[in-house]
Amino acid sequence: MAITFGMSTREFWEDDPELLWAYRKSYMDKIKQQQELDNFNAWLNGLYVFNAVSVSLHNGFGKGSSKSYISKPYDFSKTAEERETEERENSIKEQLRRGKKALSKGVDK
Repeated sequence: MAITFGMSTREFWEDDPELLWAYRKSYMDKIKQQQELDNFNAWLNGLYVFNAVSVSLHNGFGKGSSKSYISKPYDFSKTAEERETEERENSIKEQLRRGKKALSKGVDK
């Protein structure tokens, strides 16, 4: 058990017996942290899959407008306000792109 927690045999036999419980706590904290990271990665994977499925369904059943998959990974270091601003900017760019596309179709006729 001590070796599983990362404690050397010398520490186990020669040092304070209470040290085992410090190693155990550290090991359990590490396991908990790894589980939280795995859970976050599973959630993030679901977010990317959700985005991909949303895009494909929108493009398959949408009425003339196409939606594209995200161009770069999500940045969780940004604040909510920064994300909202970026979303608004992207929405405006998308509207401009659609407007230009519509204009070019009108000019071609």
